[in-house]
Amino acid sequence: MDIDDYTERARAALRQGELDLAEQYFNLILQYAPEHPAGVEGLKEIQVARARRKWSRPVRFLVEIWCRVLMGFGRYDRAMDRVELLYRCEPQRFSTAASYAVCCDKLGRTAPALEAYRAALALRPRHVPFLRRAAELAAQEGQLDESVGYLRRLASMFPDDEQVDHRIRDLLAREYAQTGIPEKLTERRAKMEKKLREMPGSPEFTRRLEQLEEECAKNPDAVQPRLRLIAHLREAGLFQRANKALAPLIDANPKDFQVRLEQARLWRAENELLLASNLFGELLAEQPDDKSLEEEYWDCRVAYLEREMRDHPEDESLKTQIRQAQQQRDSLQSARLEKQIREHPDDFDSRLELGNLLYEMGHYDKAVSVLQRLLREPPYAGRSHLILGNCFRKLAQMEIAAQEFRTAIDLFKNRGYSHVPGDELKEAYYSLGLCLEEMGDRHGAREAYAQVYASDIHFRDIRERYERLSLT
Repeated sequence: MDIDDYTERARAALRQGELDLAEQYFNLILQYAPEHPAGVEGLKEIQVARARRKWSRPVRFLVEIWCRVLMGFGRYDRAMDRVELLYRCEPQRFSTAASYAVCCDKLGRTAPALEAYRAALALRPRHVPFLRRAAELAAQEGQLDESVGYLRRLASMFPDDEQVDHRIRDLLAREYAQTGIPEKLTERRAKMEKKLREMPGSPEFTRRLEQLEEECAKNPDAVQPRLRLIAHLREAGLFQRANKALAPLIDANPKDFQVRLEQARLWRAENELLLASNLFGELLAEQPDDKSLEEEYWDCRVAYLEREMRDHPEDESLKTQIRQAQQQRDSLQSARLEKQIREHPDDFDSRLELGNLLYEMGHYDKAVSVLQRLLREPPYAGRSHLILGNCFRKLAQMEIAAQEFRTAIDLFKNRGYSHVPGDELKEAYYSLGLCLEEMGDRHGAREAYAQVYASDIHFRDIRERYERLSLT
């Protein structure tokens, strides 16, 4: 069975409003491959389409009231299906987004809850309870910048709230512990503040969104202004609103290259990897010389294959496909980064990215050549020494590798003001331990492992390595 072909037929039927036919195709997909994302998501879309047809506004209002009653009695599990359907029908309404966010939150579905809180706050940026809860969920998901942004919005509303200020300081300490503090503090602070200003719900984000919506209103038939609006929503993670804006564009311009490209990018952002991969492939067939598009295709393809590999870990053909796709993607990325560095020699971010990529590709000598240029640049030196250590270890130059790891450790320790080791510092200690263990220095390896073991017992296989050396 050609799942891609059946998916395309189902999508075509869905676009034409033939819901029963689309449902048959999606059910066939699920019979052949249970839990296939295209089939599962397709059936949900059909449910939404039918609800939009059958549920008039008064009916939706009554369904929403009934869901609130269930939620009021704590029956979030019973309310969930209808609440999700209402949210998918009307994602632009605050009440539906709010109910879906609360329901997901109460049922422990953190990721969709956070997404729904984002959508609700985009509609009401100063909703205090949602700002507080979104800040906590974002912190749980590791989105520390986003969490700080919500808290700073609360701080601007309640300047005397010491609890909010304390929480902001705590999260900033956690972020710096993870990433280290570059010596160029002004540059780092400017980047952070820019991200906070432009995050969903912020005044700058809202102003930009209003400008794009005004452009679309002035030129309702123009494609480019609407594409800019959709890209803005996609980059902010507001996928429901982006899909709503994109749907009429696809209906009016089904063959337009840029419209289909934005659809592929939106699917990629929503983790609809199979659909995105197939559409990127179609677009690439139309413009085979577009290297940027080719890189997007292979990046999406790798992500899709890796997800399949998690479900089928023993599939050797999948392993082969992943290696081939990674080679294609990495080759394109390295070519792009090399060109960027030739044209902009002081683009140190690209140089660091290229060095790390070359290391992952196994081109250790090339990686060393690229990274040594960064050792004189303080914000990049620590990470560069760490990757250089890994390169020299792969080249069996163990003494040099150990020295690189120790230098990286010194730099990372001096960059942070939290007593908790950041991820890079833990990685440097761990790599030093591996290097010393391979050199036969078991005591030195155990001491290096101990630095990680003491702060994060779940870091990679640190528990097994430390405890094994402790027994000998």
